Amino acid sequence: MLILAAIVAGGVFAEDSVWNTSFDFKSGPTPFKGALFVDLGYTLSYLSLSTPGFGIGVGWEGRINDSSTYLISGNIGIYGREYTNWVYGYKYGYTAFDFGIEGNYRYYFFKSAIDKLFINGGLGFGMKTWSYYYNSYGTDRSYSWGVLYIPIYAGYKIIIGPGFVVEAQAGYRIGIKISDPDDYVSSYNVPDFGGLITGIAIGWAFK
Repeated sequence: MLILAAIVAGGVFAEDSVWNTSFDFKSGPTPFKGALFVDLGYTLSYLSLSTPGFGIGVGWEGRINDSSTYLISGNIGIYGREYTNWVYGYKYGYTAFDFGIEGNYRYYFFKSAIDKLFINGGLGFGMKTWSYYYNSYGTDRSYSWGVLYIPIYAGYKIIIGPGFVVEAQAGYRIGIKISDPDDYVSSYNVPDFGGLITGIAIGWAFK
């Protein structure tokens, strides 16, 4: 929806050199040195794809050269699921909370750093807290893990007018467990530590 709006905006202001979009595949450097943005609906679609989730992230992207940038970002997310057993009359489910900080490298295919098509690879560290419950048995357990994250995804950024940024991204976030809670029992159910990621980011690019 946001990308469509950006395309429409580019058509409306096509005659004004100040108001234009970057929705094209032309190569060449841009005047932008960095961008500050917010990821909206950073989707935490983990290996159990039926698990709903929502997240938000904040990041700064800085230009290295015409083809590459660095990205420093932080994100939080929450997801969960509840099940009801109508035969025996009890509910059970879980909720999970994620927090992570990541450093990323981005390569722009058209030598248009901070703009257009790119691929992203990174490394980060975070914590995952996972709680589950069985209301009929009074069971409620909560655990936290340290996790190493490796995000790999592709994206496309559109810059509208003097610097308004819209970015779409999709890929995979590898999650490697690096610590267990002290009272963790391996026979318990455990959450997924990685999975598919999608997101839309908006922000502002600086010259």
